[in-house]
Amino acid sequence: MNKLVKELCDILKDEENSYLNLLRIEQKKQDAVLERDGKLLKNLCEEEEGEIQNIETRESKRLKFLENIAREKGVKAPQKISELEKWPDIDDASKKMLIKERQSLFEILSELDSVTNTTAKMLKDSADFFREIINEISAGENLEYEPHKKNQRKHLPQKKNPVFINANC
Repeated sequence: MNKLVKELCDILKDEENSYLNLLRIEQKKQDAVLERDGKLLKNLCEEEEGEIQNIETRESKRLKFLENIAREKGVKAPQKISELEKWPDIDDASKKMLIKERQSLFEILSELDSVTNTTAKMLKDSADFFREIINEISAGENLEYEPHKKNQRKHLPQKKNPVFINANC
């Protein structure tokens, strides 16, 4: 069983690397949002799609591997690593390896979730900001944007000719 667990851990490490790549991409997306670099953001989204496909392939490989082990043992295939840890013929060293891999994967997924949520909030705030600018220009008003105070507009002296400002300043 040690050989099978080692093989499974290698598959999990491949999955882990894909999630780390996804995390790196997500962090770069935050930089692109801050820099208001739409082209970079688009390229990163395309790169992200490719990495998601890699993850799906690796997950499928893991599930097939687990199905093959289960078929050999005459038991139901586990869907979670924690289920495999409970199999009676897995020795303590193998269980420790599995627990370590599961914990590592969990930590990466938790960080990825946090970074992804932050990126989504940044994108929403950025979209809200540009929506305010568009509304201001189309209404002929000059308004001050405050992202955390919805529907509270401070009127500044109205100008007759609105001016576009470079958002990269």
